[in-house]
Amino acid sequence: MHAKPILRALSDLPFKLQLFNPNALHARMIDEETAFLLRTAGFRDVRLGLEGLPRLISPHTDGKLAERDFESAIDYLKRAGFPDDSITAYLLVGLPFQHSKEVKHAIDYAATFHIRIELAEYSPIPQTPLFDAFRTHARYPIEAEPLFQNNTLFPFSWEGFTEEHLSFLKAYARDRSA
Repeated sequence: MHAKPILRALSDLPFKLQLFNPNALHARMIDEETAFLLRTAGFRDVRLGLEGLPRLISPHTDGKLAERDFESAIDYLKRAGFPDDSITAYLLVGLPFQHSKEVKHAIDYAATFHIRIELAEYSPIPQTPLFDAFRTHARYPIEAEPLFQNNTLFPFSWEGFTEEHLSFLKAYARDRSA
C-alpha cells in the first residue's frame, strides 16, 4: 500500500496532527498495520465505503468479499484504538435502479457494528462509466443540463426509491448510528 510510508512519516513527526478523511476509504485497503498507522498518524475519524451496489451496477461481486473486507476493517480499526463513534460506514444512495430496501438492509448491517452511518447521495458525473450507462434512465435530461446532475434533484428516483424513501432512510440511518 502506497499510503503506509506516508502514514509512518506522519506518525514520526515531532508534533501531533489531527487528520480526517472526508471521503470513504476502501475497506479492502485497511489491514492491521494500516489501522494502527492511521491512528498513530493522527486520524480522528475513519470513513469506510460500504458498497451497497445492486448487482445490476456491480455484477462482479456477490457482496461476500465486500462484507468480509468491511468486517475486517472495522475489527482492525477498533483494535487500533478507534472508538465506535469515530468509525463511519459511508453508504452510497440514489444510484440508478437501486432499491430502497437494499439501503435499509445495508444500514441494518452497518448498525450491527455500533458505528456511525452516513448516507452519501449519488450525483451523476459526466464522462464516467455509470453516467454513460444510465444517463437515459434519469428523470431529467442530465446530459443536456448540468443543474440536473445535482443530487438534491434525485435524478434517479423511481417507484422503488422515491424522495419519501430517501427521507425515511436518512432518519433511519441517524437513529441506527452510534
